[in-house]
Amino acid sequence: MAPLPLRYWAYITVLVLLLFAGLSSWPLPLNKDKDQLAKMTESLWNATDNQRLVLIGNSLLGHAAAGAAEFNQLLTSTQMDWQVAKLVKSGLKPAYFAPLLPHLAQSRPNLVILQVENFYMSEDSIRLATYRDNISQLRRLFNHILFNEAVLPFDHNYDSFQCTDKTELSDLEYQTIYANMQPELQAAAFKPYLAFIAAVKAQGGQVVLLEIGRSPKAELHLGQEKRIRINTIIQQLAQQADVEVWRFPPELITQQDYCDTAHLAPSGRQKFMNWLL
Repeated sequence: MAPLPLRYWAYITVLVLLLFAGLSSWPLPLNKDKDQLAKMTESLWNATDNQRLVLIGNSLLGHAAAGAAEFNQLLTSTQMDWQVAKLVKSGLKPAYFAPLLPHLAQSRPNLVILQVENFYMSEDSIRLATYRDNISQLRRLFNHILFNEAVLPFDHNYDSFQCTDKTELSDLEYQTIYANMQPELQAAAFKPYLAFIAAVKAQGGQVVLLEIGRSPKAELHLGQEKRIRINTIIQQLAQQADVEVWRFPPELITQQDYCDTAHLAPSGRQKFMNWLL
C-alpha cells in the first residue's frame, strides 16, 4: 500500500487543528431533559414553608461545601428550615449551568451563593477547560451509543466529594502554575447569570458572590499584582449585579487544610462550613 501523498497529510493536519479549535471554543450542546433537570433541584420544588438555598460553582465549591443532603442535616440541626441544591461542575466552565438558570429562578430561591472564581480566569484556561469537557461529552455519547450507558445532562459528582490524598507541590510547580495565570473579566460568561440574578432579586431573593480563595502558599505565589487585579474584577462583577461579596477569611485556614493548591481537605471543609453557617 502506497503512503499518502504529503498534501493529504497537510489536509489531515489542518482538519485536526480545526477540530481542536472548535472543541476549545464552543461548548457542545447539553442534553436538557426536563425530567432530569427537575430531579437535580427537586428539593427546592418540594419545599413548602422552607427557605431555599442554591449553591453554584466548580470543584473548589465542591470540596469546600458539604453535599446537599449533609448541608440540609446541618441546617436542620441548627433549627434552620432550609432546602439546599448544590450544583457543581469540575473545571472552569461558567456556561455549563446556563441552560438551567431559568429553571432555577422559577423555584424562587431565597438565597443563591454563586462562586466567583469562574468569572475571572483567563481565556486560555476557559478554552482548555471547554476542550476537555467536550472530549468528555463525546466519549460519554459514544459509550451511550455503543454500550447503552446513561448520559446525564449535568455532571455534579462533586456534590459530596472530599479529597483524602494530599498533593505536595514544589515551589517551582507553584511558580509555574501562578506565573501563567492571567486574571481576566469574563463578561460574556457572566451575562446569563445577570438575568438569573435579576430574576431572583425581583422575587425577593438574595444573591451573593463567594470567593473561596486558595491555599496560603498559592496566594503567596499568586502575588500582589494579580491579587489586586482579581479584587478589582470581583468588585466590577458585584457592582454590575448589585450584590454582596462574601470572602472566606484566609486567617481561618492553614496550608494543612488543603489537599492541593486550592481544594480544601476535610479539615478545611469543616472550617468553611463553620464560617458559612
